[in-house]
Amino acid sequence: MYKKILLAVDGSNVSNRAIEKVIKLQKEMDSEVVVFHSVMHHIIMPLAYSSGYALQMYMNVEEEEKRDGKKIIDQARIKFHDANVPAKFDLITYENPEEYIERIVEVEKFDLVVLGVKGMHSRLKKAITGSITKKVITKAPCDVLVVK
Repeated sequence: MYKKILLAVDGSNVSNRAIEKVIKLQKEMDSEVVVFHSVMHHIIMPLAYSSGYALQMYMNVEEEEKRDGKKIIDQARIKFHDANVPAKFDLITYENPEEYIERIVEVEKFDLVVLGVKGMHSRLKKAITGSITKKVITKAPCDVLVVK
């Protein structure tokens, strides 16, 4: 039924349950699976402070998030490898997960997006703009499986 599945991961317990669901789906349907994590950080640096110490702090946070993102992808890769399920893994930078999902589903013709009901992305951003899951459900041009 689903030929191409996009799985968003963030290292949370809910995300780990989503991995297990996708592994099961792939085995049942022989789907192509792409697993991704977005390291788009949520620190807004005012332009007035874009030099010196503030810039260095900003760059340090960005590098730390990339390292953490790589660990999340590596953990997902191990789970798929251990289950003997093929998948492609992408670390996305400079694009919010909801924007990436909306764009890539169209471009690569995914027919299912899987993500957790809530995850590890910024709670402040969620309070201001709404949850990533809600945005994906609203905007994705394909089926969406939300794992609890």
